[in-house]
Amino acid sequence: MGDLELLKNASLFLKDPATGQEGITLAGILIFGKDELIAAAAPAFRIDMLKRVIDTDRYDDRLDLRTNLLESYEKAMQFVGKHLPNPFHLEGVQSINLRENIFREVIINMLIHKEYSRAEPTRFIIEKERVYTENSNKPYISGIIDLSNLVPHPKNPNIARFFRQIGRAEELGSGVRKIYKYCKAYSGYDPVITDDNDCFRFILQVDFFKTDTNGGSITPQAAPKISDQVSDQVSDQVSDQVSDQDVGRDERILFFCETPKSADEIQKHIGIMHKTYFRKTILNPLIESGKLARTSPDKPTSKSQKYVTVDKK
Repeated sequence: MGDLELLKNASLFLKDPATGQEGITLAGILIFGKDELIAAAAPAFRIDMLKRVIDTDRYDDRLDLRTNLLESYEKAMQFVGKHLPNPFHLEGVQSINLRENIFREVIINMLIHKEYSRAEPTRFIIEKERVYTENSNKPYISGIIDLSNLVPHPKNPNIARFFRQIGRAEELGSGVRKIYKYCKAYSGYDPVITDDNDCFRFILQVDFFKTDTNGGSITPQAAPKISDQVSDQVSDQVSDQVSDQDVGRDERILFFCETPKSADEIQKHIGIMHKTYFRKTILNPLIESGKLARTSPDKPTSKSQKYVTVDKK
């Protein structure tokens, strides 16, 4: 399609039935417009993204977005990727990007449900113990929104339709379901989503940020409870499903370890990414069966620990 045909097909170029005039709609300007055109058509439009973990009075990092929605989405996701961790998670034997699945939906919801005539900026804030958003809009359901009362209702249907057509948004309602599905696995907590007082809010409690005892800096880390969950999940869900694919794996390890090798070297050699799964399901059984031995058996957790094949036949 040409540019004009694309805009018309997406209902972003319409004829005013009252005046007969044709032109690009506000939705079209917000999606494709240059910054100066957006400032003229929607002067209050702004997305304020803050990380406020160390400097809680001001901020550690800030992103002030006043550009079109396509660029705003990309830059907002980059900000999320820069400041929030992405803990390992499996569904079956497939690795799932929890951060991408959750915050893609959160940011898309910020863009397609915003009341663009309101003066309040959209806010995305990362704090030490929570991540939350505030987005001005006209509520369709007042109060807490959960899966029991979820009613899909796009505030800006043409923007929502366009983002669905380019694969950035899910079908109506499925985005919120995905947020509820993955938040518990991501941070250990369920989200709180409310729509009242002309403001849509998403709040997720997190335990990612820990203080460095040396310099007092705070860095994102996966919460310990999630690591434990993932370890159990990996062991339970994967071990049975991949066993048929790994025939000969033990033999490869034993041949590789005819000269002593570290756990990291063995893990890399057989192409296993997750350390807990590797140790619990692969390395430890070989040791317990007597096929592999530690080079420092009296110091099993030694950093210089290596493993050697017992029966080199």
